Amino acid sequence: MEELGTATAAPTFSYAALQAELSLQGSSAQADQPSTSTDAGLHLQDFFAHLCTHGFARLRLGADEVRCLVEMYGQAREFFGLPEYFKDSVCPYRPSLEIGYSHVRHLAKEFFAVRLTADGQSIETNGAELIPDEYQTLAVESFKLMDGLAKDCLKYIATGLKVDPAKLTSLAEDFPLADRSAHSVSFLHVFKYSSTEAGHVAMPCPPHTDSGLVTVIPCAQAPGLEILVQSHTFVCRVVGRVVGRQCRVVSCRVVSCRVVSCRVVA
Repeated sequence: MEELGTATAAPTFSYAALQAELSLQGSSAQADQPSTSTDAGLHLQDFFAHLCTHGFARLRLGADEVRCLVEMYGQAREFFGLPEYFKDSVCPYRPSLEIGYSHVRHLAKEFFAVRLTADGQSIETNGAELIPDEYQTLAVESFKLMDGLAKDCLKYIATGLKVDPAKLTSLAEDFPLADRSAHSVSFLHVFKYSSTEAGHVAMPCPPHTDSGLVTVIPCAQAPGLEILVQSHTFVCRVVGRVVGRQCRVVSCRVVSCRVVSCRVVA
């Protein structure tokens, strides 16, 4: 995706309303007819048009989805607040699998990476037995939430293109790497920067996930959180309702583009 422009007045689409309209269209023989939804007049076609114009969309989530994200970030903050020696000893970084804890001092950056197991029910990392069950549960839950949002948005795009949704959602499926046959390629990265002097440009943008052709920006309304785009070109800050200027989004190091990453502010 190229630069997407300034979107301080970007509309917010109700995830529940879009899902209801998608279900209605799926059960109707007149899928080409306009939806009867009255959620601020924003329908699937409006969502599709916004993606075509700007390359991203903001989704207003329900209470359960917001709870999942906020609790996940709370757990991440607690982990990063532990002593350095403990984090290094509990789950040291394993470059071959890109999992574990690492402190990149010259960038004033810490990160903790977990990878979903092949069955998608737990996380894989060094020292997994020492990671609290609550964190493991939240990591899996938050990844599935973000990944599900991306897949649903691919369905909305398929509706706009009038094609079979499977043609797009298949782009977001996992393709295990040959040397990681026992693992999924999906992973969750959580970042923490000790300072903003790391060569990154602070930009307003809520936590998001990239999946294939779409960037999904759920409105979790959790201040003090940031995300690191995988290209390492900039850092985005959560600023209430504001969705700021977006640049090219790159999901690297994964085949299926199923990446969820966030930044926890010190």
